[in-house]
Amino acid sequence: NTGAGVNIAHATQPQLRFVQTTGNYRMYLGIRTNDLIIANDSGAEKVRFEQNGNVGIGRTDPQQLLEVHKAAGGDQTVAKFSAHNYGDTGKTFIEIGTEYGDGSSRIGSFNDTGNKSVLVFDTHDATSGAFAERMRINSSGNVGIGTVDPDNTLHIHKGSAGTVDGNTNAPLTVENSAANYIQMLAPNGQETGILFGNPA
Repeated sequence: NTGAGVNIAHATQPQLRFVQTTGNYRMYLGIRTNDLIIANDSGAEKVRFEQNGNVGIGRTDPQQLLEVHKAAGGDQTVAKFSAHNYGDTGKTFIEIGTEYGDGSSRIGSFNDTGNKSVLVFDTHDATSGAFAERMRINSSGNVGIGTVDPDNTLHIHKGSAGTVDGNTNAPLTVENSAANYIQMLAPNGQETGILFGNPA
């Protein structure tokens, strides 16, 4: 004992049991194989905190700092990150990057209209603590790079072309405010080009 506290001692599985008398519900907090675990009413392990700091939810042998596992096949939502911003354009982000934020990137989602959602991808801007949106996928599946309102399946926007009307049958739009090119590069001796064709 390295300090003041309460010791719960047992030869194999010391544990603290919480009981709700109404309905006779139980939860367990205890030690298994030297790790701290949380178990449900039947004693089945649900969360494990290993001595090395790894945490497993649905995993008894987490190999990373956090592992979340759902023991079911098919399409599954394993984890959800949400914020109370339904009905507005406030975004919920997952940030990936450095400890202090600079140099990080993030992926976010927000409610568009009704049940529609928009997925956005931000990178860290030159200003410390500032993010800038680089790409989004709207609720219809259109992808916009440099634009928040993609007109086609893929809309690459470097600058506004003004009031030019795009062809809605074109899967790809490349827009610029000046001279506009699609560039294809190949090493010496190799061909490059665009192929056109119809089914035979």
